[in-house]
Amino acid sequence: MVKASNTDTCECMTGYTGPSICIGNVGSTCAANAECLTNGYCGSDKKCACRPTHKGASGANSCTAIVITGTCTASGGECSALSNSYCNIGVTPSVCTCATIFPTGASCTAKVCTVGGSECSSVDANTVCTSLACACKANYGIFSSGTKATCQPGWYLACCIAQIVIKK
Repeated sequence: MVKASNTDTCECMTGYTGPSICIGNVGSTCAANAECLTNGYCGSDKKCACRPTHKGASGANSCTAIVITGTCTASGGECSALSNSYCNIGVTPSVCTCATIFPTGASCTAKVCTVGGSECSSVDANTVCTSLACACKANYGIFSSGTKATCQPGWYLACCIAQIVIKK
């Protein structure tokens, strides 16, 4: 805080906010987490940033929770903190959405199923019921096309090709 020149009040320096204690906005210089805004932290670059589950533009004095139906950009980075979600660019504005086998809700949790039932395959043909929850078939993984995220072949191939290249 600095003393205002013409009054007996203190004011926060540019980039900081607060009525009695100045807290760093997103991008402000910091030395410890306590110096940064709520739902923020002091990053390794010594700048205040929003936690991975929150977002805030540079200079923002708040970090907003990233939620399903929260807006996102085509890169989908805003949704990465939400397990089993992706950025649906097929709607305007683009929003974070759950993959098909994870019912839409506050946290994309696996669809409940019964072994031998059709609860999983009715929403994604490449799924099976495992431990009473829908999951991708063996050697499949969830991939986003931008407008939906479904179980697709290739996870195993990408995994093993990378291992083969590394081993050479």
